[in-house]
Amino acid sequence: MIVIRPINDAEAPAFLALLCRIFNLDPARAESIFYSEPFFDLDRKWALFEAGRIRSILTTVPLVFGDGPAYGIAGVGTDLDHQGRGFGERLLRAVLNHGRDSGEERALLFAHRPELYERCGFEVLDHVIRAPLVPSNTDNNAPLLPFEDVSTCYEQWANRSVHRLQRPPRRWQFWKWNLRICSEVAGGYVCQEGDTVRECIFDVPLDAWPVYPGAEWFGLRCMAEEMQLPVGEAKEELIYMGYGFSSPPRMFMTDQF
Repeated sequence: MIVIRPINDAEAPAFLALLCRIFNLDPARAESIFYSEPFFDLDRKWALFEAGRIRSILTTVPLVFGDGPAYGIAGVGTDLDHQGRGFGERLLRAVLNHGRDSGEERALLFAHRPELYERCGFEVLDHVIRAPLVPSNTDNNAPLLPFEDVSTCYEQWANRSVHRLQRPPRRWQFWKWNLRICSEVAGGYVCQEGDTVRECIFDVPLDAWPVYPGAEWFGLRCMAEEMQLPVGEAKEELIYMGYGFSSPPRMFMTDQF
């Protein structure tokens, strides 16, 4: 008998164990992240059960854009011993049907291969690229921007288009969950995680980036083009796919689900 539903508290360890096996994760490290992650919600951790055993899993994450709600889908996988039986597709279709019934009619995900998701109605919207930032009189000593100013700047940017991701308090909690340094530039900021720039907002194209040589942009191609980022040769890392979207909604990879 096949049952598809969100898991309960007693099933969380089995869900986590399967997640680690499918994606080859370190169980100890994964456990600490699994339960402490700001969007942890058992009602959003879905599983397909066969004879009471978890066979396929996925997680949904709430998203809000200026034109309404959506959700992200992550961690889609099937037990290695039960792949090829269509369980992943059945689970995904059930979650999409639930979303339509509960008022979350649009979904986004990042994929390496699009075939499964295209069968379920997803379309390729854009690509996530990794590209070197071309230095130009790089200033590495730009002042750091306090979180309060970062959040104000972001919200002003997000409110200028209904296609941009909003950040309610829980999403800001997620944003602050990782170590990020924001440097003030051109009426905005550049946000870095080590040598990676996943987020930046500014009023005019930058002539000088407050980053060290070797820094890379990791984000949507459409965002890089929209902000005229000085990037070198780009490598496509992920496929940005949407369900119920006619064009790629704008978001930074600091909000990656």
